[in-house]
Amino acid sequence: MELRLSRGGGVVEEGQPYVHALQGRLRINILGVKGSPTRALDVESRIGRLDGVVAVSANPLTGNVLIRYDDATLPQHALLATLRSLGLVRDAALQPPRPADHVDFSRLVARSVTQSVMELAVQGLIRALI
Repeated sequence: MELRLSRGGGVVEEGQPYVHALQGRLRINILGVKGSPTRALDVESRIGRLDGVVAVSANPLTGNVLIRYDDATLPQHALLATLRSLGLVRDAALQPPRPADHVDFSRLVARSVTQSVMELAVQGLIRALI
């Protein structure tokens, strides 16, 4: 499975690992962390030992790892290269996202509309019961 860069407003498919980066902050989905508190602690420990890493938090519920780092000490490209060398990210993992095709967009819109309708229905039901 390939990691997809998440850009502001970009579409990241459900279940698809991603990278979201700001200067000094990187959120990345790392395989094996989701559902494994032990793996989450191991990943936190390994990344936390890197020079320039200020804080790291791995969430076993989502599989996401949030890394706060000093960009002057550890530039983003060096951090990503280190994650690759530690075996946490595959070489082909950081490719830009492919353009969403018409089918993907249609599914996204349908899912969003369905979710909104269901939320409104539940809210109406709750109001009726109160």
